[in-house]
Amino acid sequence: MNKRFLIAVAIVLLVVVVFVAGFFFWNFVNPKTIKRAEKEEGTALVENFGSKLKEVSLSAPGEIVSQEIETIYAPFVSSTFLLNLTNDPTRAPGRDVSSPWPEKIEIISMEKLDSHTIQVKGKIILMTSVEVAQGGNAGETPIMLWVRNTNAKGAWLIDQLSYGEYAFYDMKELTSTLERTFPNMTTIGDRGELFIAQTIDINGDSVPEALVDLQTGGAYTEDYAICERENGKLYVANFRDKYMLFSQKFFSKGASVQHEVKLSFANDGKGNYVIYQYTIDKSSSDPAVIDKISVEAYRWNMSTRLYEYNEELSLAFQKEEERLLIPRTVAFSSLKFAELGNQFSAVSAAAAYDGNITYATGTGKVMVNSAGSVNTRHLIIDDVKTGRTEYTTTVNRKWARILDVQMNENWVLFTVMENPGEIPSECFAVNRRTNKLVALLATYDWGEPSSPDTTVFTVFNQTLLQGDYAYLVIMSEDMVASGDSASFRGGVGGTRFIRVNLNDGKLQDISASSPQPSGIWQLWALDDSTVAFGASERMANGDMKDLVYFYDPLTNAVGSVFIDQWKDSSDPRSIGSYTITPDKRIIYSSNNKIVIAPVTMLSASAEVGMVASHDYISDYIVASDDYLVARLDNGDIFVLNRETNQRTTIKGAEVESQISLSNGELSFIRHKKDANDSVIYLNLAENGIGS
Repeated sequence: MNKRFLIAVAIVLLVVVVFVAGFFFWNFVNPKTIKRAEKEEGTALVENFGSKLKEVSLSAPGEIVSQEIETIYAPFVSSTFLLNLTNDPTRAPGRDVSSPWPEKIEIISMEKLDSHTIQVKGKIILMTSVEVAQGGNAGETPIMLWVRNTNAKGAWLIDQLSYGEYAFYDMKELTSTLERTFPNMTTIGDRGELFIAQTIDINGDSVPEALVDLQTGGAYTEDYAICERENGKLYVANFRDKYMLFSQKFFSKGASVQHEVKLSFANDGKGNYVIYQYTIDKSSSDPAVIDKISVEAYRWNMSTRLYEYNEELSLAFQKEEERLLIPRTVAFSSLKFAELGNQFSAVSAAAAYDGNITYATGTGKVMVNSAGSVNTRHLIIDDVKTGRTEYTTTVNRKWARILDVQMNENWVLFTVMENPGEIPSECFAVNRRTNKLVALLATYDWGEPSSPDTTVFTVFNQTLLQGDYAYLVIMSEDMVASGDSASFRGGVGGTRFIRVNLNDGKLQDISASSPQPSGIWQLWALDDSTVAFGASERMANGDMKDLVYFYDPLTNAVGSVFIDQWKDSSDPRSIGSYTITPDKRIIYSSNNKIVIAPVTMLSASAEVGMVASHDYISDYIVASDDYLVARLDNGDIFVLNRETNQRTTIKGAEVESQISLSNGELSFIRHKKDANDSVIYLNLAENGIGS
């Protein structure tokens, strides 16, 4: 065989081997090559996510939608994207109507954009009972998903998606269109590939507009453009601004500590949406205080084919936002209130209910960390309107301090701190129908062996009045005598959770159906006769876990909701102290702001409009179904009307201690140095607070 021929063949074979090896090596090291494991994981993620779409009802109230999104979509999406969806459920796919429903996502193609991002092109398959029985589908909706593995565990999660009519639109072409429209905006696409954030029919012509994320913006904002379809192409919508000038606008969304920019769409009642762009400027000294709200409203004009600035709508929306976000200030002295007192110098506890107020009073002066500074062993119930005393009783002890007074239509419940030990060692109930005073658990048997030198006390750590029942977290405490002195120690009986029927005195130990009672730190009465209690428990790894439990007395069942898990107070996972409202909302501090959220979904929180005063929220914030009331550090009162969302600051109230709230009736103690203490009664509804 010719030597030259053999050399040529060898060279060809070598080139082929090098080419094939290079091809496989390039595919191995190329960051845009989808590895089989990545493809399998990405496919499973998208398909599993698609199977859950029908479980999220987009037609439900916004709060319910957000809750379903967080619960159902959490395993499939990144934490950042989940927060975006819960805050703005209109961006989430789901079930619009009962039928057809989204059955699944079929994947069309997958493209790896970089080492951490896979773009998945697919379609949402819609079904009805007919297609289930006969085959086929009831329609298809395009969807594009961006799947990323940027979290610490390296798991692939959905980090962005776009669905609807424009999900597959050519983003390169749209980018070029937007760059031509905004020639001075040189940073379009700097933060990533443009995508359709939302499709919505703004002008009422049944052809949806596209809200395009421009992937650029300011330090805390993201910029968006509203695009309309014309001859199958998307173009930026035309506007006429407040100066009557023709323009093509972009809008912004985002927030910093002192500034917030929002974009929203609202129906004008005539089938057209109004575009609202508004800016909220906050005080530099107190970010919870809003200095200014500016609004621009644009409404579609069918005749001119323009979105035109509307002064009337702009001012109306601005006034509504100011009403909701900027607290109204009223002087306490200008309100109708009652101040009650008597011949005694000190008041240690108070509560109001249905035009009556009960309070503990006696001699001395209340001093911080000095239980013996007062002897408030008298309990009084006054009618606020007439000022007449309806009931009075005295605890038959030489020294006592009544604590934690609670009242409803039938009962008053209170604990008493006594000597020896200065511990809350007695609990009483007053039957308001018979005026009978009843001692609770007066002869409670802890089952401890008796000893001549040991006296067992029942300590009432937490008490709650709910209907005709008292809920009591109690602890046994031993006093051991030694000569002329005595010492205290925890009793062997430990801690128990007891429910007392106030009508017949029957006890129910619910410790067995609740968590370790020693971990219960707060009790709350709920609207449906159930009881909530906060509890903490130490985990095996040393972490503390906080939960809220719900006890149903009808079934004796206890359900729980996880709140947080943390190592110490500096752990960012801890939300700190919190309180629960009668309608099962949780109030806590987030980024030094007081927020309220469904107890089952802390991330769907809304700012109350005040900064956190300190960590112990239950010490200075109380809430009913209608109001949230807080004692501010300067003695003023902050009120949020939960129905109207109106915020009011009551100046000059001079509140120094805890506030009691029953429905719209507020009461607090006014301690005085040179005069007798008094009790203030204020009916928020009668004074039009927040209306």
